[in-house]
Amino acid sequence: MQALSNPKPNNISSKSYLYKLLGKRHLLWLWYQSKRECVISLKDFRLFTSPIKKEEENEVFLWHAPSCRYTRLTPPDAWIFRLAMSDEKEAKSLIEELSLHYTTAELAAAFQRHTILMNKLEAISTPPPSTMEPPPQKGEMLMFGNLLCNLKCAYCLSRDAREEADKGKAPKLMPLETARQSVRFIAEKMTGKAEHIYINFTLGGEPLLSFDRYRLLRDYCSEVSDEFGIPVTLNMNTNGTAFTDGFIDYCEQNGVTMAISIDGPQEIHDAMRPFQSGRGSYDAIVKNLPRILNSGHPDINNTAAGAVLTALNPYPKPVYQHLIELGFRHVVVTPVRDDPDREWSLNEKTTKAFQDSYTEYAEWLLECLVNEDDRIYAAVIEHDFFGRYLIRVLRGTKQPYRCEAGRTTFGVGIDGGLYPCDSFVKLPQYRLGDVFNGIYKEKQSAFLKDTMTDEKPVCRDCWARYQCGGGGPPNPKGFKNL
Repeated sequence: MQALSNPKPNNISSKSYLYKLLGKRHLLWLWYQSKRECVISLKDFRLFTSPIKKEEENEVFLWHAPSCRYTRLTPPDAWIFRLAMSDEKEAKSLIEELSLHYTTAELAAAFQRHTILMNKLEAISTPPPSTMEPPPQKGEMLMFGNLLCNLKCAYCLSRDAREEADKGKAPKLMPLETARQSVRFIAEKMTGKAEHIYINFTLGGEPLLSFDRYRLLRDYCSEVSDEFGIPVTLNMNTNGTAFTDGFIDYCEQNGVTMAISIDGPQEIHDAMRPFQSGRGSYDAIVKNLPRILNSGHPDINNTAAGAVLTALNPYPKPVYQHLIELGFRHVVVTPVRDDPDREWSLNEKTTKAFQDSYTEYAEWLLECLVNEDDRIYAAVIEHDFFGRYLIRVLRGTKQPYRCEAGRTTFGVGIDGGLYPCDSFVKLPQYRLGDVFNGIYKEKQSAFLKDTMTDEKPVCRDCWARYQCGGGGPPNPKGFKNL
């Protein structure tokens, strides 16, 4: 718990010793009573001082995890809550101190407000999140449709699969029939449940190296959308290095939604995302950005930037700032997912650097908020690793599990195998079935149970568990799913 500043003392020296003694005993009785009557676990609370107005004592906030509510407290109320969370020895010491600063009546009134607040929070607390299944708003299919690529990114998720394909042990392109069946599978599963279906056929490689197949699948998505009566959008993830005037014309004419992978400033990007030859790819991307980001079509204008943070550069703030300066209106930054023993990976040794850098980034976002800096709107979006947490707090929503993997989101391998998401493709123990024969319900249920926050001992008593959703389930890749 963050320490609260000492309250300003009142002049109570004229009160008699007996009166003060009785007042302390009365406060101790109120403490006993609050402990006895409290029906909410005090582990679910956290006190924070305002990061914006640190000099003002009255900027103290109380966070309640199960209800996802925060409440502003007055200084006496904040101290009473700290008192309520204390054991008997600490409570007696705090009462002794508080009696020097507040009258018995002031503290008794604060105790009464504390009781009322606890009752209100108990009333609005919903059933345990493990019993909750929020209605899905979208279905998502993440397909490894293409292993052809002109880059050699250090942290590539498809590195192992591409090596197999290069040796002739696996195909480099998903058969068109498999891709079509993947679209039909998610449409059949989510129709009547979700409002929109998103398909990403471009994971694993560079889509412009197999663009004819992308166009055929886009036409099929339109057919499925008409058949099932639900919007089906085919997204594109591209490294942005192979754009031509013809491709940009196609995007403008058809409203292609896409994201461009770019890791921030040139020296950072080129170190992790070079061409196969080793030459940096930053210049090849940036030269086409003015036409993309200033297109006459709103979907093209809103092309997102996708960046990866590594242990070699764990600082999100300069990455966001640079990408916004390039003209991107939406920026998604994600910590690297890779084997933990690689020098750029997120692991037990490098986690502290990521934590410190995100603290700096959060302070910058607060400055943007206070100064009405519009750049905050490019960063605080649901797809962003950090932005989604801020949105959950602002909306007061719960996340009883890490993400939608295995629920409304699925990954598909080139052979049509079904996995919880793209991070699990090619891991046989997480294969949930295939797009032709459906899902193995028992394997899916077992996976989903492991993702629930309340099922993880390390998460059960964490004050932020329903904002975080807990880490991903363990797998042989170690930190890969953090």
